[in-house]
Amino acid sequence: MSDVKSIGEVLLGSIAQGWIEQGIEQGRQQGFQQGLREGLRRGLLEGIAVGLRLRFGVEGLRLLPELAMIEDADVLSAVHAGLPIVGDLTELRRIYQRTN
Repeated sequence: MSDVKSIGEVLLGSIAQGWIEQGIEQGRQQGFQQGLREGLRRGLLEGIAVGLRLRFGVEGLRLLPELAMIEDADVLSAVHAGLPIVGDLTELRRIYQRTN
């Protein structure tokens, strides 16, 4: 009976170890994806800040706190793309208020 118990413990330990390793790998992948998204978001915000300063001066930079609250990189990308073509800050706000 002792041998059966030992085999069962080894099997259970192997299964548990496999689950742990699978969980660790999934965690790594999720962390990597989150890091990529956050890096993209920060890069877009930095580019937007430069564009706002160049296009609209200090007044443009006042939008940064609003824009920093946007988590969606696609919305920030739309703002970034709109910077050279909008006529004023109201038009720029419409881009992220419409898409957010």
